[in-house]
Amino acid sequence: GTNDVTCSGSHTADIGVCTQLVNSLNTGTIIGDSPRSICLGQNGNQCCVSWSAAVGSMPQSDLFSAANKILPACVSGSSVSGLARNVNLNGGCVTGCLSNRATGCS
Repeated sequence: GTNDVTCSGSHTADIGVCTQLVNSLNTGTIIGDSPRSICLGQNGNQCCVSWSAAVGSMPQSDLFSAANKILPACVSGSSVSGLARNVNLNGGCVTGCLSNRATGCS
């Protein structure tokens, strides 16, 4: 997909935690339909990669491309929040989000 990025000023997450999370996605770990998120929490700060629709099982690394595009594009100070539309996950076209919440990606 084209991974069209839109940044957000709400539900912002700590840039350091998000960077660690995005870098950790490059694994072959298989994830299922539920939950539709992967989160990392540190010192009370949580960052989540989430997606808008169930697309079946896939390797975590499928999430990397969109998340790695949102991350540098949507940094504001020490935090980040944004989404990417037209993300190809396991053949499905979905929205991918990077924020401090595990749900609400649409």
